[in-house]
Amino acid sequence: MRNPPPKTIENILSHDEIRDMIWRISSYEGKISEKEYQIDNYQIDVVWKRIKAGNPSHAFEVHIGGKANQK
Repeated sequence: MRNPPPKTIENILSHDEIRDMIWRISSYEGKISEKEYQIDNYQIDVVWKRIKAGNPSHAFEVHIGGKANQK
C-alpha cells in the first residue's frame, strides 16, 4: 500500500485564500488592510497601514510554488 503524497501548501490553500487570511489578520493586529494595493506600476497582494490615509507599514506578496519570474 502506497502512502498518500505529503500535504503541502499548494494542495491545501489557494493564493486568494492565503491573501484573504493575511488581510483578516490585520484586524487582530489593529491595522487597516487593503488588498491588491497599487504602488507605481506594481500591485501588492495585501498591505497593512497604521492609518487609512497613510503609507503601508507592512506589505505581503503571496507566491505559491515555482519561480517568481517564471512565465
